[in-house]
Amino acid sequence: MGKDAEVAFFPFIFYNKNDIRKTDGFKEYGSFTDSRPSDDMTGRYGMPKRMTPAQRRRARKRKKRQQGGANAGSIASALFCIGVLVIAVVGGALYMKKYAPTKAHLALDEYYTYFHDDEAALIINDTYMEPAEGADAGSALVEDGRLYIERSVLKDQIDDGYVFDDTEQIMRYVTDKDVISVPYGGSGYTVDKEEQSADFDIVYSAYDNVYVAADFASQYSDFTYETAEDPYRAVVETAGFTHNVATLKRKTAIRRLGGPKSKVLKDAKKGETISVIKNHGSWSSVATEDGVVGYVKNSQIGKVTEETAEAVLPAREYEHMSMDGRVTMAWNVVTSQAANAGLGSILKNTSGLDVISPTWFYLNDDEGGIADFSSKEYVKTCHDAGVQVWGLVSDIENGAVNGTTILGRTSFRDNLVGNLIGAALACGMDGINVDFEHVKAEAADSYIEFIKELSLKCEANDLFLSVDDYPPASFNQYYNRSVQADYADYVVLMAYDEHYSGGEEAGSVASLPFVKEGIEGTLQEVPAERLILGMPFYCREWVDTNGTLESFNLEMENVPKYLTEHDLKKEWIEELGQNYAEYTDGDAKHMLWIEDAESLTKKLALMEEYGLAGGSFWRLGFEPENIWTVIREYE
Repeated sequence: MGKDAEVAFFPFIFYNKNDIRKTDGFKEYGSFTDSRPSDDMTGRYGMPKRMTPAQRRRARKRKKRQQGGANAGSIASALFCIGVLVIAVVGGALYMKKYAPTKAHLALDEYYTYFHDDEAALIINDTYMEPAEGADAGSALVEDGRLYIERSVLKDQIDDGYVFDDTEQIMRYVTDKDVISVPYGGSGYTVDKEEQSADFDIVYSAYDNVYVAADFASQYSDFTYETAEDPYRAVVETAGFTHNVATLKRKTAIRRLGGPKSKVLKDAKKGETISVIKNHGSWSSVATEDGVVGYVKNSQIGKVTEETAEAVLPAREYEHMSMDGRVTMAWNVVTSQAANAGLGSILKNTSGLDVISPTWFYLNDDEGGIADFSSKEYVKTCHDAGVQVWGLVSDIENGAVNGTTILGRTSFRDNLVGNLIGAALACGMDGINVDFEHVKAEAADSYIEFIKELSLKCEANDLFLSVDDYPPASFNQYYNRSVQADYADYVVLMAYDEHYSGGEEAGSVASLPFVKEGIEGTLQEVPAERLILGMPFYCREWVDTNGTLESFNLEMENVPKYLTEHDLKKEWIEELGQNYAEYTDGDAKHMLWIEDAESLTKKLALMEEYGLAGGSFWRLGFEPENIWTVIREYE
C-alpha cells in the first residue's frame, strides 16, 4: 500500500481507496473505478437511466444478496477466530496438564514404610532399608530420642560381628582385644570380665525383634549417623563408603520418581548437599543429608565429586604369633591315652618336624565338655626333640553331640573355650589346632565367635591358634576364612580328599590342579604368610565292579608293595602331577592315583611358589622314612 492509503480492518477484509478484495479464497472484486454501473443501466451521455419498478426490485434483491454474503463471510470469519482461540486455550491447558511440573507433595510417612509411631526410616550408605516382605516392624526405632537398629540390619549392613543368643538373652561382640557381653534389656555390660554401664538400654526388644542402640554399636563398629524428624528418619554412613556428592544449583523439588509429574518429597534449598546415587539420563536418583531418597533433574545438580566416609575409630591391630621360618607340621592320630606311647617311634621316623598336632580332644557333650587324651609326658618328649605340640580339637568323633547347640549357647561356648585353655595349660602344650569339619550354616556366626573368643584366650596365654579348612567352595563359604585369618595365627588348608570315600566318582585324593585351585582360592581371604598347606601321606585305591564303586585307603609307605604285588607299572600324568596305575581282576577294575615322593615334590613346589607359611601332613605313620628328605628340601 502507498503511504497515503487509508486502511481499515474487518475480519479477513482489507481495503484502501484504490483497491478492495476479499481474502481467504473469496472472489476478488475490482477497484472502485471498475464498479461503475453496467451499460444496460446508463443512458445518453453516460447518465443513469431511470429504472423501471421491475429493475428497482431486482436491484434491491441483488443488494440484499450481496449484503447477506458479506455478513455470512464476516460471521464465518469470526467463528473461525473463536475456534482457533478455543483450540489454543484448550491446547495450552492440555500442554500444561501434561508437561508442567506438578507441585503436589507426597508425605514421607506415606513414601516410607512405617508400622509403628516410634519407627524410623533407615537409610544406610544412600540405600533405604525397606522392611522385608511380610515384616510387621521396621529397620530402626527411636526410643527416648535414641536410635536403635534392628539386629539383622546391623549385622548385614554395618558389622556382622554381633552374635545374639536368644536362649540366654545375651549379645556378644569381639574386638581385636576384648570380648563384650551385653544382656538383653538393660544398661549393664561387661568388657571381658569388667562390669560397665551405659545410661540407656543397649539391647532393646520390641515387636518380636531385637534392636541395638546405635550409640553403643558405634563405639565398636565404625559408622556415623544423623537423625531427622516428622517423620523419624536416620542416615547412616559406614567408614570407607565412597559415593558421589554435589550441591543443588537452585531451589529444587526432590521427587518420588524421575519426571515432572512425579510427586514432590521435599523442596530442597539452593546449595543443599546431596548424594548422587545414579544418573538415569535426564534425572538422577539422589539422597539428601536428612534422609530423603528420590530424584532430581540433572540440570539442577552442580559439579559432582567423589567423597569417601572417613574412619572414626582407630584401625584394629590383630596380634599374631609366628614360627621362625617355614613351618613343617604333621598330625598324629591319638585315640586313647595309651596311644600316646607310640610317640617315640613316630618321632624317630621324622626329620625337620617343627610342630606335631596330636588328636587329643573332641566335643563330648552338648555343654562344651571335651574328651581329653593329653599327656604331659608326650609334650615333654616333643619339647626335648625341639618339636612344639598343638593339640587338635575335633567335632567329628562323637556323632551324638550337637555342635550347633554348643557353639550357639554363650555359656556352653565359654565352657568349651575354658576347657581347651585349661587342658592346654595343664599339659604344657604350645598351641591349639581347631578341626571343626561339621559346622552347619546356621552355626556360622557362633563358630566364628568361638574362633575369636578362643583366639584372645590363646593370645593371653601365649598359645598358638591354628584352624583347619577345606578348599573354598560354594557350600563352605560361611566358614569365613578372612575373619579366621584376623584372629588365628595360622590357617591350614587341607588340600586333599578331592575324591573321597563314598563318593560317586573315582579319582585323585589331591591332584595338582585341585591343590593349586585351593591355594589360590584361600589366598583370596588369608595372607600367604599365615597359610599352611596341608598335604596327604596317603592315596586311595578305587575298585569299579560293573559300575559299583568302592575305595580303600592306601598309605604312602605301602604303595611300592601294592605295585609289586599286582605287577604294575606306574604312569606319570603331567596334568595331574602324579603317577597312575590300574589293573583288571575279573569284572573289577582297580585304579590308583598315586601319592609318592614325586607328587609331593610338586605340591611342595607350589607351597614355595606361593610363599606360604609352611606345610602340614596327614598323617604321621603313613609316610616312608625317606619322604622327610624331600620335605626338608623345602624348609
